[in-house]
Formats: sequence, C-alpha cells, structure tokens
Amino acid sequence: MEFRPPASLCARLQRCSSFGQEALLASIRLSSRSLPRLTRVKAGGRAGVCNLFFMAYFLRCKNLDINAGSGSIAILNEKEAENYGINPGDKVSLILSNQKRFVVDVDTSEKVVKPGEIGLFEDVWKKRNVEAGDIAEIILEGRPLSIQTLRKKILGQKATYDEIHALIKDIAEGRLGAVETAYYASTYYCNRYSDEELFYITKAMANTGDMFNLKVKVADKHSVAVLPATG
Repeated sequence: MEFRPPASLCARLQRCSSFGQEALLASIRLSSRSLPRLTRVKAGGRAGVCNLFFMAYFLRCKNLDINAGSGSIAILNEKEAENYGINPGDKVSLILSNQKRFVVDVDTSEKVVKPGEIGLFEDVWKKRNVEAGDIAEIILEGRPLSIQTLRKKILGQKATYDEIHALIKDIAEGRLGAVETAYYASTYYCNRYSDEELFYITKAMANTGDMFNLKVKVADKHSVAVLPATG
C-alpha cells in the first residue's frame, strides 16, 4: 500500500527552517499498521523514498475555549489522526520547544481543528502554559508499565516494587486518567494486597512526592476510632 503524505506535512517540509528538513524527516516514524511506506516526499527540491517507521510528528497548538473539568484532553483532526494510526482514547506525549513534556488523551474531530493542528482544552493549555501557535512534537505512547501493572492487580497477580512505583508515578504525574485511577482504587476491593505490596505502595508514594528531612525521629500514632459495641 502506497501512502501519500498529508498536504500539511508537505507544506511543513517546504517551509521548515527552525527544525531543519532532514531533522524533521528523521523524527517521523511511520506506524507500520497504517503507514507502511512514504513515497516521493520532496524536501529541499529532492524527491526520494523514505522507509522510516515513526511515531512522532509536529503540530501547531490551538488553544480551545473548552474546559473538560478533569483529565487532559487534546483534539486531533480526524483524517490526519487516522493517517498516523492514532485513535480516540490513545495517549500521546507533547514535547514543546522548551523541552516541556506532558501526556494527553486523544479525541478527534472533523471541524474543530485543521490538519497540522492539535487542539488543547483550556485546563490543559493554562496548566501547561502553552501559547497558541506553539509547535509541539507528537509521540504516540505505547502501553506503559503502569497499565500492565494495573492489569496484573485486576487479575489478582502480585506486583514488584518497580511495577508499583511506575503505577504510582504515572498517577502522580497525571499520565493516567480518572478511569485508570478508579480501576486502581478498585483493585483493593477485588484482590487483597500483600503486606509487601502495601510497603511498596507507601514507599512509592513517598518517593514520587515531596519529602521533608526533619532530622529527628518522628513517631506517628493512629487510632482505630470508635469500635462497634459487642455482646
């Protein structure tokens, strides 16, 4: 199957100066599922064949006047997302020119954004200080270790410290949405955690958060509150 690149990509290659045409082409790794071959891309007046498989490309940020209330959501043009093998519900990383990186959940639209654009919900661009027109590198995320760990716990399997740390870290950094976090909470009720796993969770929560060095020993006492009367 021969793939003809979107007009937006050809236009970016022709006017590309800040990134460099060769650098832009090298950063584009086509998804083997939907884009097996990119042919006759003219860059710098040269026509050639590019067999690079890539998961990254560049889009211009469009700040939308829409607030999701929770989660991090971005809108891709439906046809362009399909060309790159990206589906609604997928997660992508955005890397801005200042190397700031964050993850968003993808939705698609035919009209909200044009090819070559990515629409960011208001709660995303305000929190991340993204200016309208900023150029972002888009990278399709694979299945992270945290999701694999979540699946293991739902199935009642034991997790290692590295797996639990990855899960807690992704929750703390907003890489997992409300649905995945709810599934994580439900695993406590579905399958009992071992004492070792509870230690892993506590350690991971401490290591992924802010810690204070009080330089003294601290003893913390908890009460079981009011116990129901018996007898």
